[in-house]
Amino acid sequence: AGAAEGRYFIRLDQGQEVHQPIDATGDNLPGGTTDDQVYYVRAMIRGATSGAVAQINADFEGQQLYNRANAVSRSFPVSTSWQPCTTTFTAPDGSWKTFLILKAGTGTVEFDDVRMSNRPFVMVSTPAPSTFRLSWRSSPDATYQIQVTENLSNWNVLDTIIGNGSVLNDDTDTSGRTRRFFRLQTLE
Repeated sequence: AGAAEGRYFIRLDQGQEVHQPIDATGDNLPGGTTDDQVYYVRAMIRGATSGAVAQINADFEGQQLYNRANAVSRSFPVSTSWQPCTTTFTAPDGSWKTFLILKAGTGTVEFDDVRMSNRPFVMVSTPAPSTFRLSWRSSPDATYQIQVTENLSNWNVLDTIIGNGSVLNDDTDTSGRTRRFFRLQTLE
């Protein structure tokens, strides 16, 4: 079974949490981040009952062990069906470890398919016939470019969007097209 199909997941009762430390630079070598490092986190989450609230939290540790700071918390009201929840965290300059924390804020919450990356996760949907939607959590002031091709060789810019820290959506009319490929790039 694939993720979020109910065979394997973490179930937490109200107030319970689990955490995982991760090398903040992503290279598993000694040393801290030299610039603020943005992380994108995505998880499939559901409540065991209605009214549940899940939390995805993070805090950061410098070279000095057991001195975690700069805690950030994100809450997600969830239904009893699996739903994707995404957020971003920024590891401050000099962070050696990032602690990702999953918590049941209210009720019993189930987590599955938790992913963390230094690149935004892109979700694809078709909200209407002949419509293709890209959705991703943006970073404030980051510039994103949606590109399209029919042959995977010649890419054309479809749209340029400035991030605002929220989930961004871009809808494209696909009527009359038999095949198109899309990609999202973050511009430096």
